[in-house]
Amino acid sequence: MVKMIICLRRRPELSPEAFRQHWRDIHAPIVAKHATTLGIKRYAQVYALEAAPTGGRPEGFDGIGEVWIESIEAFRAAAATPQGAIAARELRETDAFLTDLSRSPRTFGTEIPIIS
Repeated sequence: MVKMIICLRRRPELSPEAFRQHWRDIHAPIVAKHATTLGIKRYAQVYALEAAPTGGRPEGFDGIGEVWIESIEAFRAAAATPQGAIAARELRETDAFLTDLSRSPRTFGTEIPIIS
């Protein structure tokens, strides 16, 4: 299993509360709606706190999205189907409303649980 990690920075015109509300109540149901089409096995939202145990949070990050998929290749193949293209477009549209995409890096990785 592979995890896509998205470090989200909200658009400047959105308050932190508006960002969290839209991410939870609008974006999350769209992910859930398209999960089977895109092969998404698990999706989690991590909301940044103002006072993290380390004394702060990374500059400007409002949250981290975590998406578990079987493989990068399978995810990309699913997104290339007609249904997948519709799903991907709908997710890109809500992403663009919610986040500053140019400052919200994404990466793929493999999770290695140390303590479960």
